[in-house]
Amino acid sequence: MAVLRIPLSPAGPIVPLQITVGASRRQALLKAGQPVPPPIQLAGLLHTGASMTVIDRQLLRRLGLSPTGAVKFKASAQGMSAEISNAYDVGLSLVVGGSTHRLLDPLAVLEGGFSQPEFQALLGRDVLGRLRIEYDGPNRQVAVTLLG
Repeated sequence: MAVLRIPLSPAGPIVPLQITVGASRRQALLKAGQPVPPPIQLAGLLHTGASMTVIDRQLLRRLGLSPTGAVKFKASAQGMSAEISNAYDVGLSLVVGGSTHRLLDPLAVLEGGFSQPEFQALLGRDVLGRLRIEYDGPNRQVAVTLLG
Protein backbone atom coordinates (compact mmCIF):
# COMPACT_ATOMS: atom_id res chain seq x y z
CA MET A 1 0.00 0.00 0.00
CA ALA A 2 1.31 3.41 -0.98
CA VAL A 3 1.42 5.97 1.83
CA LEU A 4 1.67 9.70 1.25
CA ARG A 5 2.77 11.82 4.21
CA ILE A 6 2.07 15.48 3.74
CA PRO A 7 2.54 18.49 6.00
CA LEU A 8 -0.60 20.36 6.97
CA SER A 9 -0.81 23.69 5.22
CA PRO A 10 -2.58 26.73 6.69
CA ALA A 11 -5.47 25.87 4.33
CA GLY A 12 -5.68 22.27 5.65
CA PRO A 13 -4.77 18.79 4.38
CA ILE A 14 -3.93 19.25 0.70
CA VAL A 15 -2.82 16.36 -1.54
CA PRO A 16 -1.30 16.28 -5.04
CA LEU A 17 -3.68 14.98 -7.71
CA GLN A 18 -3.91 14.37 -11.42
CA ILE A 19 -7.05 14.44 -13.55
CA THR A 20 -7.55 13.07 -17.06
CA VAL A 21 -10.44 12.61 -19.41
CA GLY A 22 -12.40 9.51 -18.37
CA ALA A 23 -11.56 6.15 -19.91
CA SER A 24 -14.58 6.02 -22.22
CA ARG A 25 -13.89 9.54 -23.54
CA ARG A 26 -10.21 8.67 -24.02
CA GLN A 27 -11.17 5.58 -26.06
CA ALA A 28 -13.63 7.58 -28.17
CA LEU A 29 -10.99 10.22 -28.94
CA LEU A 30 -8.41 7.61 -29.90
CA LYS A 31 -10.91 5.75 -32.09
CA ALA A 32 -11.76 9.02 -33.88
CA GLY A 33 -8.05 9.80 -34.38
CA GLN A 34 -8.32 12.90 -32.21
CA PRO A 35 -5.72 13.99 -29.65
CA VAL A 36 -6.26 13.12 -26.00
CA PRO A 37 -5.76 16.12 -23.70
CA PRO A 38 -2.73 15.73 -21.42
CA PRO A 39 -3.22 15.03 -17.71
CA ILE A 40 -3.58 18.04 -15.43
CA GLN A 41 -1.78 18.32 -12.09
CA LEU A 42 -3.68 20.00 -9.26
CA ALA A 43 -4.00 20.17 -5.50
CA GLY A 44 -7.02 18.85 -3.62
CA LEU A 45 -8.25 19.61 -0.11
CA LEU A 46 -9.43 16.54 1.83
CA HIS A 47 -13.00 17.49 2.77
CA THR A 48 -15.06 15.05 4.84
CA GLY A 49 -18.03 17.43 4.73
CA ALA A 50 -18.42 17.10 0.95
CA SER A 51 -20.31 14.08 -0.35
CA MET A 52 -18.96 14.56 -3.90
CA THR A 53 -15.66 15.74 -5.31
CA VAL A 54 -15.58 19.24 -6.81
CA ILE A 55 -12.96 20.39 -9.34
CA ASP A 56 -12.26 23.88 -10.61
CA ARG A 57 -14.30 24.51 -13.76
CA GLN A 58 -11.33 26.06 -15.59
CA LEU A 59 -9.39 22.79 -15.28
CA LEU A 60 -12.37 20.76 -16.51
CA ARG A 61 -12.62 23.07 -19.54
CA ARG A 62 -8.93 22.46 -20.31
CA LEU A 63 -9.80 18.77 -20.66
CA GLY A 64 -12.45 19.66 -23.25
CA LEU A 65 -15.17 17.80 -21.37
CA SER A 66 -18.91 18.12 -21.87
CA PRO A 67 -21.25 17.84 -18.88
CA THR A 68 -22.75 14.40 -18.30
CA GLY A 69 -25.58 15.86 -16.23
CA ALA A 70 -26.40 18.31 -13.48
CA VAL A 71 -26.57 17.80 -9.72
CA LYS A 72 -28.48 19.82 -7.13
CA PHE A 73 -26.51 20.30 -3.92
CA LYS A 74 -26.27 22.51 -0.86
CA ALA A 75 -23.07 24.46 -0.36
CA SER A 76 -22.25 25.57 3.17
CA ALA A 77 -20.13 28.46 1.85
CA GLN A 78 -23.31 29.89 0.34
CA GLY A 79 -25.35 29.50 3.54
CA MET A 80 -26.77 26.07 2.67
CA SER A 81 -28.74 27.39 -0.28
CA ALA A 82 -29.44 24.87 -3.03
CA GLU A 83 -27.34 25.18 -6.17
CA ILE A 84 -27.09 23.27 -9.41
CA SER A 85 -23.70 22.24 -10.77
CA ASN A 86 -22.69 20.47 -13.97
CA ALA A 87 -21.22 17.00 -13.52
CA TYR A 88 -18.32 15.59 -15.55
CA ASP A 89 -16.65 12.17 -15.79
CA VAL A 90 -12.90 12.24 -15.17
CA GLY A 91 -10.09 9.91 -14.24
CA LEU A 92 -8.57 10.83 -10.86
CA SER A 93 -5.18 9.81 -9.53
CA LEU A 94 -3.23 10.54 -6.37
CA VAL A 95 0.41 11.50 -6.95
CA VAL A 96 2.80 9.82 -4.50
CA GLY A 97 6.57 10.27 -4.83
CA GLY A 98 6.29 11.17 -8.50
CA SER A 99 4.12 8.12 -9.29
CA THR A 100 0.44 8.33 -10.10
CA HIS A 101 -1.98 5.93 -8.42
CA ARG A 102 -5.38 5.70 -10.10
CA LEU A 103 -8.19 6.18 -7.60
CA LEU A 104 -11.29 6.16 -9.81
CA ASP A 105 -12.06 6.17 -13.53
CA PRO A 106 -14.69 7.21 -14.24
CA LEU A 107 -15.47 9.52 -11.36
CA ALA A 108 -18.42 11.90 -11.60
CA VAL A 109 -17.24 15.27 -10.28
CA LEU A 110 -18.94 18.62 -9.89
CA GLU A 111 -17.57 21.87 -11.26
CA GLY A 112 -16.86 24.76 -8.96
CA GLY A 113 -14.97 28.00 -8.61
CA PHE A 114 -12.16 28.31 -6.09
CA SER A 115 -10.98 31.49 -4.42
CA GLN A 116 -8.20 29.77 -2.46
CA PRO A 117 -5.05 29.52 -4.61
CA GLU A 118 -3.71 26.62 -2.50
CA PHE A 119 -6.14 24.08 -3.98
CA GLN A 120 -8.27 23.55 -7.07
CA ALA A 121 -10.39 20.64 -5.86
CA LEU A 122 -12.32 19.39 -2.85
CA LEU A 123 -11.99 15.63 -2.40
CA GLY A 124 -15.33 14.44 -1.11
CA ARG A 125 -16.42 11.23 0.56
CA ASP A 126 -16.89 9.60 -2.86
CA VAL A 127 -13.08 9.49 -3.06
CA LEU A 128 -12.16 9.57 0.64
CA GLY A 129 -13.96 6.25 1.11
CA ARG A 130 -11.13 4.63 -0.89
CA LEU A 131 -8.43 6.04 1.40
CA ARG A 132 -7.25 5.72 4.98
CA ILE A 133 -6.50 9.13 6.40
CA GLU A 134 -4.57 9.73 9.60
CA TYR A 135 -4.67 13.33 10.81
CA ASP A 136 -1.72 14.00 13.10
CA GLY A 137 -2.40 17.46 14.55
CA PRO A 138 0.51 17.60 17.03
CA ASN A 139 3.01 16.82 14.25
CA ARG A 140 1.14 18.96 11.69
CA GLN A 141 0.87 16.21 9.07
CA VAL A 142 -1.56 13.86 7.37
CA ALA A 143 -0.85 10.31 6.24
CA VAL A 144 -2.94 9.12 3.29
CA THR A 145 -2.92 5.38 2.53
CA LEU A 146 -4.30 3.96 -0.70
CA LEU A 147 -6.59 1.00 -0.05
CA GLY A 148 -6.92 -1.86 -2.52
